[in-house]
Order: sequence, then structure tokens, then C-alpha cells
Amino acid sequence: MADKPKRKHGETAKAAMWPLKIVASMFILTILVKIFADISLQGTLVAPLYATQIGIALRWLIIVLSLVGPPLLVFVFILMLLIGRRLRFDFIGAIVLLILSFVLSSVLIFQGEIYLIDVIELDNHTYVLSQHRDDYDLRYYPVTLHECDNWFFLCTAISHGNGAYAYAPYRVDIDNETKRITVSLPPHLGSEPRFVFEYQVDPSE
Repeated sequence: MADKPKRKHGETAKAAMWPLKIVASMFILTILVKIFADISLQGTLVAPLYATQIGIALRWLIIVLSLVGPPLLVFVFILMLLIGRRLRFDFIGAIVLLILSFVLSSVLIFQGEIYLIDVIELDNHTYVLSQHRDDYDLRYYPVTLHECDNWFFLCTAISHGNGAYAYAPYRVDIDNETKRITVSLPPHLGSEPRFVFEYQVDPSE
């Protein structure tokens, strides 16, 4: 009978590190998602991730992975332990990182999300109108106007107002002569039209 090839110690250690490597990658991804969410809520949007279908799909894929990935991997590791795999330090470290990732990514649920309402072109400038929706007040989600750079990559908040419910039919009026952007809400269920906010573009820009 031929002898089984012996696995080198370095190869064994390398193979045993795969749980920790996977989880470390997941943990870094979760931190990046958290930083990205914080920057967005502070008023700076990465335009391609909000104004393009590919960007929106990629953003949601990352968010879903950061929320679903940690508990799923914890379940896999526990299952491997129950079927007889030895519990090494690598697995302990991986589970600790996964728990931290899950706690960190769970915060994203309570932070709310930024939703694109409209993209506005005025006087060779591009503006993005967005709404921050969370679970704290279902009636009044704030609405923010962002001014974008020439490459339509970063958009910085320049004006905001008290909005309304999610998916409200906002009306954006653009006056090319006065360089003014007006955001309002049409009548809803017998109510009067409601002014949200107005932004005057600096003529010197």
C-alpha cells in the first residue's frame, strides 16, 4: 500500500487559517460599509452609487452581505463544530470577529438609508435631491439638496428641509432666469400644497 503524502506543517497552518481570513475580510467590509453610511448621512454622497442602477445594486449587495454574512458564517462554524471538527483558536477568533461584524452592521438598520429623489441640471451644475429615511419618524423624512462636482462623483449637501412620508411625489421647479430651485409637495388627501425649501444658486458660480 502506498504511503499517503504527508502534508507539510506550513500548508496545514495555512489551510487552518481560512476561517480567520474569510471573517477578517467580512469584518473589513462591514467597517467600510459603516464608514460609507456615516459619510452619506453627514451630507456627502458618492453620486455613482446613488444615481446609477449598477451603483445602487452594488450598494445594496454590500449592505446585504454585511448584514446577512456574519450570522450565516457563525452558523456554518457552529455546524462544523457539531459534526466533529476540532475547535481551534482560528475558529474562536473568527467567531469573535463575526459577532463584532454583526453588531456593527446591525447599526446600519437603525441609521436609516439615503434615497435618491431627483437629479437636477441648472446652469452647468448638477444637483441631487435625496431623502433620509429611518424608523424614528415615519411622517417627516428630511430632504436634502446636494451640489455635485464636475465629474459627478462627490455631492455635498447645500440645503435641506422637512420632507414628508417615503415615496412622496416631490415637485422640483427650476427657474433658469433667477437660478432658483424650489422643492414642494403637491396636495395630498385634501391638504394644501406644501413648500419644502428653496435654494438660490449663486450667480457668480
